[in-house]
Amino acid sequence: MRRGTNRDLSEPEQSLFAAVQLLLKNRMDEVSCRVLQFTAFLMPNNIPTALLTEAYWHLTGREPNVDEFVKAVRKLSLGQVTEDKKMEMRTISIHQLTQRAVLHMLSQDQPTQDQPTQGKPTQHQPIQDQPTQHQPIQDKPTQDQPTQKEMVCALVRAFLVLLIKDTREIRVGAFVSQLLPHLFSLLAHPTLSVDNVSSGVSSDQSVLTALIRLYEVICYLYCQQRRPDRAKVAAKKARKLCDCLSKNPTLQDITIVYGILQKEGQDRFKRDVYGITITRQLLTPPNIAVLRSKLEGRADVPKTFLDDLASMAKRFQPLSEEQYHALVSFGAALDEDYIRASYLIELVASVYYTSGRILFYLHGEERQKFFPKASQWLHFSHNLSKEFADEKKVHLLNEMLSKRAGTLYLLKETYPEKPEDQMVADLRQAISEYSKLITDPNDYFEYGILKKVMKNGFEAMFCYRAIVDCYKRLTKLASSQQERRAYIEQHNLNTGKMIEYAEMLGTRDQQGAVIDGVELLPEVYNIRAQFILDIYEAGFKQDLPEEDCLSKAIEWANTALSIESCKPLHRAKANLLLATAFTMAYEHREEVEVQATGRQSAEG
Repeated sequence: MRRGTNRDLSEPEQSLFAAVQLLLKNRMDEVSCRVLQFTAFLMPNNIPTALLTEAYWHLTGREPNVDEFVKAVRKLSLGQVTEDKKMEMRTISIHQLTQRAVLHMLSQDQPTQDQPTQGKPTQHQPIQDQPTQHQPIQDKPTQDQPTQKEMVCALVRAFLVLLIKDTREIRVGAFVSQLLPHLFSLLAHPTLSVDNVSSGVSSDQSVLTALIRLYEVICYLYCQQRRPDRAKVAAKKARKLCDCLSKNPTLQDITIVYGILQKEGQDRFKRDVYGITITRQLLTPPNIAVLRSKLEGRADVPKTFLDDLASMAKRFQPLSEEQYHALVSFGAALDEDYIRASYLIELVASVYYTSGRILFYLHGEERQKFFPKASQWLHFSHNLSKEFADEKKVHLLNEMLSKRAGTLYLLKETYPEKPEDQMVADLRQAISEYSKLITDPNDYFEYGILKKVMKNGFEAMFCYRAIVDCYKRLTKLASSQQERRAYIEQHNLNTGKMIEYAEMLGTRDQQGAVIDGVELLPEVYNIRAQFILDIYEAGFKQDLPEEDCLSKAIEWANTALSIESCKPLHRAKANLLLATAFTMAYEHREEVEVQATGRQSAEG
């Protein structure tokens, strides 16, 4: 789609084009008009109003009145505003012609690129002159009208704040999914070209680390969607940009890379788009739960402080500067000196952790080929985070993540091919290390804010899930019936704990039955059902406890289906488990309950 020109419009379209501009100039208040102008750089449909208002804050330092903006858009029929009451989210959709009219307004009065900029300094310089989806960014014509590059920069900052990786809560996941198409539209802007920024064509490098962070998050989200091919593309861009900070970091001595990134962070922090945005974070309900476990009941913490944070998280409203400083004073956030020293170290470590994680979403020969790189990246990521902990005595969240879902995962890999006794030893080592993580006493910080403490239900559930998987693999490697039964007993014991912690994170109905929860809740029920079926299929039915029959597998699969937020993938898995269980029941001549049994507690 060509934006910003009206030469190719028909006569009726030109009239409509002019009418839209007149409405914006004469009928819309200045704040609402400015908020609407951000839509010119995004996709036309389902734009979260939270994104627009956050961008306006970064542009002006003021919070717009969202209700007044929505009222103005509806009154002038400039777009359709949709309110999702369940998700407590508002989105706006506008016509493409309206977008073009808005972008034309932004560019028609701006001087050419060789004219001096008036007003405050701009954030970016134009990159290329050839036609693109967007108009080339021009310099600022007046103090009142921001330049396109300032508006693009404000949107970049808004995405840095709102596009988060912690999508454990269904509502947050839906919000982040709404943001992605608009981020892709923005990244097509010439100012944000990875090739130009990484090659030094752009004279302004302040956007470099912002792009690294955005592409790293995109990679992570694609992994969550089980789309490794797209994740690879985003990860490659993030690593290419990381080379601008430290060339080929995984091939250098870790202490050298650490020193380079720490010095670069000290130099960049105050002039870096990402650095100056980093403490304005969007917290999620699980993040608030961690802060409550640390701060609730303390005399120095105001009674309403945590409730205010929870309310803001519900509205997708990020931390204020005052709230961040309050967290620092409470010991739940790091001060600026630590942030300055750590943010590039943490950023690069996260890029290589996320890149390595792609391995676990690949299959067959492609997985084998990717293993050496993934192993190198995951160990590099963990070692870089450990280097920071060793020097500063502060633990970054990536240190734990790169172990829990990185290097320990590698122990479970069957490639490179290894003898059976080595596989058994690796699995037992993984179980031992995961058990230590469950009782890990350290506090972990992510980009300055406390994100994990010892008593953390989600982390415990995740570790127990990994232990369960290890025992499942050991069951297949057992050398005797006695050993196999011992592994099955340990598998079921840890599965019970996994389900217990998963249900603790869920919500219950008036009868106490779990009806919703974290995204992984249906998966843990499916894991329980799958194990019973796997043992049946392997011919070791006699080694299962008496209660682990096909009826129980059916019951667990139905429990997964009873979760209100069960995603299509988990629903399909549960239905496949049901079909398999009924087929096995016919083959084994085993009577089963045909009626769906509904919900099942962990104790069941």
